[in-house]
Amino acid sequence: MKWLVRISIGLGVISCLLVALAGPAYQAGLVSLELALLRGFRIATLCGLAAAAVGLVAAIGHLLAKRPGWGGGLLAVILGLAGAAVPLGMRMQVQEVPMIHDITTDVADPPAFEAVLAARAGAPNPPDYDPAVAPLQQEAYPDLKPIRVVQSPAAVMDAAAIIVTDLGWESVAIDTGAGRIEATDTTRWFGFKDDVVIRVRSVGGATVVDVRSKSRVGRSDLGKNADRIRAFRHALLESLTAA
Repeated sequence: MKWLVRISIGLGVISCLLVALAGPAYQAGLVSLELALLRGFRIATLCGLAAAAVGLVAAIGHLLAKRPGWGGGLLAVILGLAGAAVPLGMRMQVQEVPMIHDITTDVADPPAFEAVLAARAGAPNPPDYDPAVAPLQQEAYPDLKPIRVVQSPAAVMDAAAIIVTDLGWESVAIDTGAGRIEATDTTRWFGFKDDVVIRVRSVGGATVVDVRSKSRVGRSDLGKNADRIRAFRHALLESLTAA
């Protein structure tokens, strides 16, 4: 029974390592995104589930035989479930959100990227907006609409520039005259770069703020771009209310 415990723990360790090292290995250029996310995560899931199953059998066997060592089986179960949880969770997220990666508060007239175009050169996802994603976004994220405030465009620009820094985004360009801010947000684990453009305009006596966030790689953003826009909206309204 000891060999079952060892095998299950080994499978659990492999599963956790595949998941933990996928991001750093991709950032270092050692593996492709497909290898890290698709194949690597698939193997991690299989190893994790196998570790949990074998570890459970081993733990029960030790307990029934009233022999020490059931803790090793339990450790394998924990390691296996921990390793499989991440890829399985990401798969569930993919199924819950639309297969899009370009989100904007104004689907009719989305802000265009300018300053980040050079950085996006060669990226799999082009900078242009595809109108076909608009109905998918509106169905999935009906709350993402233009932000209307009473403060002046200049005051809103100042607040927005501070929020970009507070959120940890890299500011690429701030054009007060054009009412435009462009920035890049880099995810920690895989180092994915998503670009953001903020447009501030005076419309009918009010100041209208539109935000667009687009991933450079990947078909699905797992809802990250929508969450990013929500975070900015919340911070902006909170800042302007407190001012």
